[in-house]
Amino acid sequence: TKPAFSVVQLKGRDAATIKATIPNDGGLYNAGNGEQTIQLKIKGPNAGFYPHFFTRQATWPSTPGWSLFASGTTWSFSVRSTTNGERRIQTATPSVFDDRWHTLTIVIYDSMVNNVNSRWVKRFTDGVRIIETGGNETARNLGSNYGSIESNSPMLLGWGGDKGMGAAAFQAADVMIFNKALTDQEVKNNLCLQDITQHPKYNNLIGYWPMNDGGFSRTARNLAPGTNRPDFVYDGVFQWSAGEAPCAGATPGSGSAQVLVKSVDLAANFFYWLRITAATGWNLEGTKWLEQYEIEFVKL
Repeated sequence: TKPAFSVVQLKGRDAATIKATIPNDGGLYNAGNGEQTIQLKIKGPNAGFYPHFFTRQATWPSTPGWSLFASGTTWSFSVRSTTNGERRIQTATPSVFDDRWHTLTIVIYDSMVNNVNSRWVKRFTDGVRIIETGGNETARNLGSNYGSIESNSPMLLGWGGDKGMGAAAFQAADVMIFNKALTDQEVKNNLCLQDITQHPKYNNLIGYWPMNDGGFSRTARNLAPGTNRPDFVYDGVFQWSAGEAPCAGATPGSGSAQVLVKSVDLAANFFYWLRITAATGWNLEGTKWLEQYEIEFVKL
Protein backbone atom coordinates (compact mmCIF):
# COMPACT_ATOMS: atom_id res chain seq x y z
CA THR A 1 0.00 0.00 0.00
CA LYS A 2 0.99 3.60 -0.49
CA PRO A 3 -0.90 6.10 1.69
CA ALA A 4 -0.41 9.07 -0.61
CA PHE A 5 1.32 10.15 -3.77
CA SER A 6 2.48 13.76 -3.93
CA VAL A 7 2.02 15.49 -7.27
CA VAL A 8 2.38 18.91 -8.86
CA GLN A 9 -0.09 19.95 -11.54
CA LEU A 10 1.89 21.26 -14.52
CA LYS A 11 -0.30 23.68 -16.44
CA GLY A 12 -0.87 27.08 -17.97
CA ARG A 13 1.12 29.13 -20.44
CA ASP A 14 3.04 32.38 -20.55
CA ALA A 15 3.15 34.09 -17.11
CA ALA A 16 0.78 31.52 -15.57
CA THR A 17 2.90 28.54 -16.53
CA ILE A 18 3.75 25.90 -13.94
CA LYS A 19 6.60 23.82 -15.31
CA ALA A 20 9.72 21.92 -14.31
CA THR A 21 13.08 22.41 -16.02
CA ILE A 22 16.67 21.24 -15.89
CA PRO A 23 18.52 24.46 -16.77
CA ASN A 24 21.80 22.79 -17.71
CA ASP A 25 22.68 19.10 -17.87
CA GLY A 26 25.97 19.49 -19.68
CA GLY A 27 24.68 17.47 -22.62
CA LEU A 28 24.06 14.38 -20.48
CA TYR A 29 20.57 13.87 -21.93
CA ASN A 30 21.46 14.34 -25.59
CA ALA A 31 20.99 11.17 -27.61
CA GLY A 32 23.83 12.24 -29.90
CA ASN A 33 24.57 9.47 -32.37
CA GLY A 34 23.81 6.73 -29.88
CA GLU A 35 20.82 4.94 -28.40
CA GLN A 36 18.34 6.47 -25.99
CA THR A 37 15.13 5.54 -24.19
CA ILE A 38 12.79 8.23 -22.84
CA GLN A 39 9.92 7.17 -20.58
CA LEU A 40 7.43 8.92 -18.32
CA LYS A 41 4.00 8.52 -16.79
CA ILE A 42 1.39 11.24 -17.30
CA LYS A 43 -2.16 11.92 -16.10
CA GLY A 44 -4.28 14.74 -17.47
CA PRO A 45 -7.44 15.67 -19.42
CA ASN A 46 -7.82 16.40 -23.14
CA ALA A 47 -4.90 18.66 -24.05
CA GLY A 48 -6.08 20.16 -27.34
CA PHE A 49 -3.67 20.29 -30.25
CA TYR A 50 0.10 20.62 -30.28
CA PRO A 51 1.05 21.68 -26.76
CA HIS A 52 4.56 20.29 -26.22
CA PHE A 53 4.65 18.79 -22.75
CA PHE A 54 8.12 17.18 -22.53
CA THR A 55 10.82 18.71 -24.65
CA ARG A 56 14.50 19.27 -25.17
CA GLN A 57 14.37 21.73 -28.04
CA ALA A 58 14.89 25.50 -28.18
CA THR A 59 12.41 26.30 -30.97
CA TRP A 60 10.10 23.68 -32.41
CA PRO A 61 10.49 22.44 -35.11
CA SER A 62 13.39 24.48 -36.46
CA THR A 63 16.17 23.65 -33.97
CA PRO A 64 17.74 20.28 -33.09
CA GLY A 65 16.43 18.14 -30.27
CA TRP A 66 13.30 16.16 -29.44
CA SER A 67 9.83 16.92 -28.13
CA LEU A 68 6.67 15.09 -27.07
CA PHE A 69 3.43 16.87 -27.90
CA ALA A 70 -0.29 16.23 -27.58
CA SER A 71 -2.79 15.77 -30.37
CA GLY A 72 -6.08 16.01 -28.54
CA THR A 73 -6.10 12.92 -26.33
CA THR A 74 -3.23 11.19 -28.15
CA TRP A 75 0.50 11.93 -28.24
CA SER A 76 3.17 12.47 -30.87
CA PHE A 77 6.96 12.80 -31.09
CA SER A 78 9.17 15.21 -33.02
CA VAL A 79 12.91 14.86 -33.51
CA ARG A 80 15.50 16.87 -35.46
CA SER A 81 19.24 16.25 -35.79
CA THR A 82 21.99 18.80 -36.21
CA THR A 83 22.35 17.94 -39.92
CA ASN A 84 18.90 16.73 -41.01
CA GLY A 85 15.36 18.03 -40.89
CA GLU A 86 12.50 17.28 -38.53
CA ARG A 87 10.86 13.87 -38.44
CA ARG A 88 7.35 14.15 -37.01
CA ILE A 89 5.97 10.85 -35.74
CA GLN A 90 2.26 11.49 -35.47
CA THR A 91 0.46 8.22 -36.05
CA ALA A 92 -2.60 8.06 -33.79
CA THR A 93 -2.06 6.39 -30.42
CA PRO A 94 -4.45 5.13 -27.76
CA SER A 95 -5.93 7.96 -25.68
CA VAL A 96 -3.56 9.08 -22.95
CA PHE A 97 -5.04 12.45 -21.98
CA ASP A 98 -8.12 10.94 -20.33
CA ASP A 99 -7.39 11.76 -16.67
CA ARG A 100 -5.83 8.37 -16.02
CA TRP A 101 -2.19 7.40 -15.63
CA HIS A 102 -0.44 6.20 -18.79
CA THR A 103 3.18 5.33 -19.56
CA LEU A 104 4.77 6.78 -22.71
CA THR A 105 8.03 5.33 -24.05
CA ILE A 106 10.29 6.40 -26.93
CA VAL A 107 13.24 4.26 -28.01
CA ILE A 108 15.89 5.57 -30.43
CA TYR A 109 18.09 2.85 -31.88
CA ASP A 110 20.07 1.65 -34.90
CA SER A 111 19.10 -1.31 -37.05
CA MET A 112 20.44 -2.88 -40.24
CA VAL A 113 17.81 -3.25 -42.99
CA ASN A 114 18.74 -4.45 -46.49
CA ASN A 115 22.42 -4.05 -45.63
CA VAL A 116 21.89 -0.38 -44.76
CA ASN A 117 22.33 0.81 -41.19
CA SER A 118 19.54 3.27 -40.35
CA ARG A 119 18.31 5.06 -37.26
CA TRP A 120 14.85 4.22 -35.98
CA VAL A 121 12.31 5.43 -33.46
CA LYS A 122 9.71 3.19 -31.84
CA ARG A 123 6.97 4.32 -29.45
CA PHE A 124 4.95 2.52 -26.78
CA THR A 125 1.78 3.40 -24.90
CA ASP A 126 1.45 1.43 -21.66
CA GLY A 127 4.03 -1.05 -22.92
CA VAL A 128 2.26 -1.75 -26.22
CA ARG A 129 4.23 -0.89 -29.35
CA ILE A 130 2.48 1.61 -31.63
CA ILE A 131 1.99 0.74 -35.28
CA GLU A 132 3.60 3.58 -37.25
CA THR A 133 3.09 4.55 -40.86
CA GLY A 134 6.16 4.61 -43.08
CA GLY A 135 9.30 2.51 -42.68
CA ASN A 136 8.42 -0.85 -41.24
CA GLU A 137 5.12 -1.18 -39.45
CA THR A 138 6.29 -0.91 -35.86
CA ALA A 139 8.96 1.80 -36.05
CA ARG A 140 9.75 4.99 -37.94
CA ASN A 141 12.90 5.09 -40.04
CA LEU A 142 14.88 8.32 -39.59
CA GLY A 143 17.20 7.28 -42.40
CA SER A 144 20.89 6.49 -42.64
CA ASN A 145 23.41 9.12 -41.56
CA TYR A 146 20.63 11.01 -39.82
CA GLY A 147 23.05 12.99 -37.67
CA SER A 148 23.44 13.82 -34.00
CA ILE A 149 20.34 14.49 -31.90
CA GLU A 150 21.43 17.14 -29.44
CA SER A 151 20.39 20.46 -27.96
CA ASN A 152 21.67 23.00 -25.45
CA SER A 153 18.09 23.93 -24.54
CA PRO A 154 16.91 23.19 -20.99
CA MET A 155 14.92 19.99 -20.66
CA LEU A 156 11.35 20.97 -19.83
CA LEU A 157 8.21 19.32 -18.44
CA GLY A 158 5.11 21.42 -19.03
CA TRP A 159 4.15 24.03 -21.61
CA GLY A 160 7.07 26.15 -22.77
CA GLY A 161 7.62 29.14 -25.02
CA ASP A 162 6.54 28.76 -28.63
CA LYS A 163 6.01 25.03 -28.44
CA GLY A 164 2.44 24.56 -29.58
CA MET A 165 -0.91 26.26 -29.55
CA GLY A 166 -2.54 24.52 -26.58
CA ALA A 167 -1.61 24.26 -22.93
CA ALA A 168 -1.64 20.75 -21.49
CA ALA A 169 -2.49 20.40 -17.80
CA PHE A 170 -1.09 17.18 -16.40
CA GLN A 171 0.79 15.38 -13.65
CA ALA A 172 4.05 13.55 -14.30
CA ALA A 173 5.74 10.66 -12.53
CA ASP A 174 8.58 8.18 -12.98
CA VAL A 175 10.39 10.18 -15.65
CA MET A 176 13.33 8.09 -16.90
CA ILE A 177 16.09 8.43 -19.46
CA PHE A 178 18.39 5.54 -20.39
CA ASN A 179 21.48 5.82 -22.58
CA LYS A 180 20.51 2.47 -24.07
CA ALA A 181 17.62 1.20 -26.19
CA LEU A 182 15.19 -0.91 -24.16
CA THR A 183 13.84 -4.05 -25.80
CA ASP A 184 10.09 -4.45 -26.28
CA GLN A 185 9.99 -6.99 -23.46
CA GLU A 186 11.92 -4.73 -21.09
CA VAL A 187 9.46 -1.91 -21.73
CA LYS A 188 6.47 -4.17 -21.14
CA ASN A 189 7.79 -6.00 -18.07
CA ASN A 190 8.88 -2.97 -16.06
CA LEU A 191 6.00 -0.51 -16.34
CA CYS A 192 5.17 -0.74 -12.62
CA LEU A 193 8.51 -1.80 -11.22
CA GLN A 194 8.59 -0.88 -7.52
CA ASP A 195 12.36 -1.23 -6.99
CA ILE A 196 14.12 0.60 -9.80
CA THR A 197 17.44 -1.04 -8.89
CA GLN A 198 15.96 -4.30 -10.21
CA HIS A 199 15.53 -2.91 -13.73
CA PRO A 200 17.61 -4.96 -16.20
CA LYS A 201 19.09 -1.74 -17.63
CA TYR A 202 19.56 -0.01 -14.27
CA ASN A 203 23.23 0.67 -14.98
CA ASN A 204 22.17 2.56 -18.13
CA LEU A 205 19.70 4.74 -16.23
CA ILE A 206 21.10 8.29 -16.35
CA GLY A 207 17.96 10.13 -15.24
CA TYR A 208 15.21 9.03 -12.85
CA TRP A 209 12.78 11.53 -11.37
CA PRO A 210 9.86 9.95 -9.41
CA MET A 211 8.33 13.49 -9.22
CA ASN A 212 6.65 12.79 -5.84
CA ASP A 213 8.99 14.61 -3.43
CA GLY A 214 6.19 16.55 -1.73
CA GLY A 215 6.53 18.93 1.20
CA PHE A 216 7.94 22.34 0.41
CA SER A 217 10.47 21.14 -2.14
CA ARG A 218 11.03 23.22 -5.28
CA THR A 219 12.90 20.35 -6.88
CA ALA A 220 12.16 16.88 -8.17
CA ARG A 221 15.17 14.84 -7.16
CA ASN A 222 17.11 12.74 -9.61
CA LEU A 223 17.57 9.26 -8.14
CA ALA A 224 19.51 7.74 -11.03
CA PRO A 225 22.76 5.95 -10.15
CA GLY A 226 26.04 7.76 -10.60
CA THR A 227 27.16 11.31 -9.88
CA ASN A 228 26.23 14.72 -11.29
CA ARG A 229 22.62 13.74 -11.98
CA PRO A 230 20.69 17.05 -12.17
CA ASP A 231 17.29 17.65 -10.57
CA PHE A 232 14.20 19.19 -12.11
CA VAL A 233 13.37 22.63 -10.69
CA TYR A 234 9.74 23.78 -10.51
CA ASP A 235 8.88 27.22 -11.83
CA GLY A 236 5.67 29.17 -11.24
CA VAL A 237 3.12 29.32 -8.43
CA PHE A 238 2.76 25.62 -7.71
CA GLN A 239 1.74 23.39 -4.82
CA TRP A 240 2.14 19.76 -3.86
CA SER A 241 -1.08 17.85 -3.38
CA ALA A 242 -2.08 14.24 -2.73
CA GLY A 243 -3.08 12.31 -5.82
CA GLU A 244 -3.66 8.85 -7.15
CA ALA A 245 -0.44 6.88 -7.47
CA PRO A 246 0.55 5.49 -10.88
CA CYS A 247 -0.12 1.78 -11.23
CA ALA A 248 -2.89 1.96 -8.63
CA GLY A 249 -5.01 -0.07 -11.04
CA ALA A 250 -2.43 -2.83 -11.43
CA THR A 251 -3.65 -6.37 -10.85
CA PRO A 252 -3.34 -7.41 -7.19
CA GLY A 253 -0.88 -10.20 -6.72
CA SER A 254 1.26 -9.02 -9.63
CA GLY A 255 3.74 -7.38 -7.28
CA SER A 256 2.93 -3.97 -8.75
CA ALA A 257 -0.40 -2.99 -7.19
CA GLN A 258 -0.65 0.15 -5.08
CA VAL A 259 -3.62 1.48 -3.12
CA LEU A 260 -4.30 5.11 -2.36
CA VAL A 261 -5.67 4.85 1.19
CA LYS A 262 -8.53 7.30 1.73
CA SER A 263 -10.45 7.98 4.94
CA VAL A 264 -13.77 7.08 3.26
CA ASP A 265 -12.45 3.53 2.79
CA LEU A 266 -12.11 2.89 6.53
CA ALA A 267 -15.73 1.98 7.31
CA ALA A 268 -16.05 -0.31 4.28
CA ASN A 269 -12.89 -2.21 5.20
CA PHE A 270 -13.84 -2.29 8.89
CA PHE A 271 -17.08 -4.14 8.15
CA TYR A 272 -15.35 -6.38 5.63
CA TRP A 273 -12.72 -7.38 8.19
CA LEU A 274 -15.41 -8.22 10.77
CA ARG A 275 -17.35 -10.16 8.10
CA ILE A 276 -20.38 -7.92 8.54
CA THR A 277 -22.39 -7.37 5.40
CA ALA A 278 -23.03 -3.68 4.99
CA ALA A 279 -26.61 -2.95 3.96
CA THR A 280 -26.98 -1.00 0.74
CA GLY A 281 -29.20 1.45 2.60
CA TRP A 282 -26.24 2.58 4.66
CA ASN A 283 -24.79 4.18 1.53
CA LEU A 284 -21.22 3.60 2.60
CA GLU A 285 -18.63 5.36 0.53
CA GLY A 286 -15.20 4.00 -0.19
CA THR A 287 -13.78 0.77 -1.57
CA LYS A 288 -13.20 -2.59 0.13
CA TRP A 289 -9.72 -2.80 -1.36
CA LEU A 290 -8.60 -5.17 1.40
CA GLU A 291 -10.52 -8.05 -0.19
CA GLN A 292 -8.16 -7.91 -3.16
CA TYR A 293 -5.44 -9.28 -0.87
CA GLU A 294 -7.28 -12.18 0.77
CA ILE A 295 -4.63 -14.61 -0.38
CA GLU A 296 -2.30 -12.79 2.02
CA PHE A 297 -4.30 -13.64 5.15
CA VAL A 298 -7.06 -16.13 4.32
CA LYS A 299 -5.65 -19.65 4.40
CA LEU A 300 -7.40 -21.86 1.85
